[in-house]
Amino acid sequence: MAKIKITSQDKHFSILVRQRARWKCEYCYTQYLPNSAGLHCSHFFGRASKATRWMADNAAAHCFGCHQKLGANPVLFRDWIVDRLGKNRVEELQILHNTIVKFNKQDLKDINEDLLAQRKEQKLGEEFETPAVILNEIIRTTAIY
Repeated sequence: MAKIKITSQDKHFSILVRQRARWKCEYCYTQYLPNSAGLHCSHFFGRASKATRWMADNAAAHCFGCHQKLGANPVLFRDWIVDRLGKNRVEELQILHNTIVKFNKQDLKDINEDLLAQRKEQKLGEEFETPAVILNEIIRTTAIY
């Protein structure tokens, strides 16, 4: 399987996720310095799906070890996600993950600008929002929202 390219949207999203977690692994609670390569943006449902790729509640900050452990143990990872988000939200994310959405170049530019703007405003530990372009496309293609 080919590796998925890391885009500028991914970079902004990753920083938002890790900043939200206060640069701490959300599984083992190990603290990291800001911008540390040891703390990853770990997606529950993989980045291949554009519908969930940049959704705020589809990712957590995990250290390399926990990211590997959870990735290699899908039942453990799912249990952890359910504890974190609740069964209903995980089921919604699963449906969205399997939904095909398409973004044109302007959509991707808007997503990038949205994530960058949130990144500039986000304070340590603050939540962030899924970009509106993504939610609008999901509303257009599904009945979940």
